[in-house]
Amino acid sequence: MASPQTENGFTMIAHELLEAIIRYPCSGGQKDIILATIRLTYGFHRKERELSIGFLARITGRHKNKVAEDITSLICKRVLLEVTPATFSNGRTIALNKDYEQWVSGKSLRPTVDAERTVNEIEEGSVSEYTDHVKKHIKIEVIQNSDGSRAPDLEITASIQETVRTWNEFAGKHELPKVLKVTKRRKNGIIARLKEKDFNIAEVFQAMEEQPFLFGQSERGWRVDFDWIFLHTDNYVKVMERKYKNGAVTNKRDSIGRSISTTSSQHARATFRHDESDIQRLRDLEATLAERDRARSERARSD
Repeated sequence: MASPQTENGFTMIAHELLEAIIRYPCSGGQKDIILATIRLTYGFHRKERELSIGFLARITGRHKNKVAEDITSLICKRVLLEVTPATFSNGRTIALNKDYEQWVSGKSLRPTVDAERTVNEIEEGSVSEYTDHVKKHIKIEVIQNSDGSRAPDLEITASIQETVRTWNEFAGKHELPKVLKVTKRRKNGIIARLKEKDFNIAEVFQAMEEQPFLFGQSERGWRVDFDWIFLHTDNYVKVMERKYKNGAVTNKRDSIGRSISTTSSQHARATFRHDESDIQRLRDLEATLAERDRARSERARSD
């Protein structure tokens, strides 16, 4: 295991650890996250640091959803360590795992004599050429079961687990139903939502907190659940558009067939008022019906 070293006030990464990072088979985006983590921790004389998804997205110039997937994957592969998990107000605290022998990989990351000699023989002007050479020979590991069949993709599995964990944490805070079992239908729903460029679970949660109707504050006491958000294509979009601020939105039609919007909240009913002329007509109708009943009763007695 190689540890970063300090020399003349500068933090230096040991050659052995740096070569392990170069040789580690991962995507370019994940490599960017590893380098950004090193820069933001050891570059500021720290071993660990709170790093939010949004901050790393700005640093690396990549979409937040993809950054979230890559971080989850690197944590599952033990390349990064999650010191403290993320909350709704703070990002997770992460650190580089200096013990590269713990990293999940199909290849040995210990530099060979030939590799070390090759690095030492690189001329100053050919570093980029050598980097391209390394990238050409990096292959992402295909994880297989003991029987030789292909196992579920590690990154997808990690993303699903992270999504469920995040939901359950949010649900516990707001007394919503938690996910106890991840069914195949739920897995497909999570994958479908994560593939959508505009879907961001943190932003959905923030929008939900602005709409009390979703947390049972209505006459019916209905509460949103995991399936309502993840198994239906348009529901999270309605949440982001704040359509539930005044209750559940439904579509009805008026007397001539035009579509009108109504709300089922107590607020909508409380603000409804009859016109005085309508009230008078109701009173007149009641008087007419009462007079008719009296006339019928009198005729029945005379007969």
